Amino acid sequence: MRQAPLSQEVIKAYLLGALHDGTFSSNKRFRISQKGTEWLKILQKLLAKIGYNAWIYKEGSNRKVYVLESLIETGKIHNPSKKVDLIIGECIFGQIRKKHF
Repeated sequence: MRQAPLSQEVIKAYLLGALHDGTFSSNKRFRISQKGTEWLKILQKLLAKIGYNAWIYKEGSNRKVYVLESLIETGKIHNPSKKVDLIIGECIFGQIRKKHF
């Protein structure tokens, strides 16, 4: 089944939710880490769609932990009046994660 392209607002809302799974470092970078890179690659593509660069790297030489980092200005993607977009984004991407992970 083919889906309509996601609006930037839905992508932003989903990313705001995803950022709750990560950390904000002192050098103003958001970091999300996990075992494997599949979900991180999806986040990287979504960030690119709204104009942000992100990079993925393996943390440590003998660990199976990968990190996505990005310099995200949350003030530019946060819109508290768009709770509906947050719900839509979570529903859509929740389905994607269930299919792929």
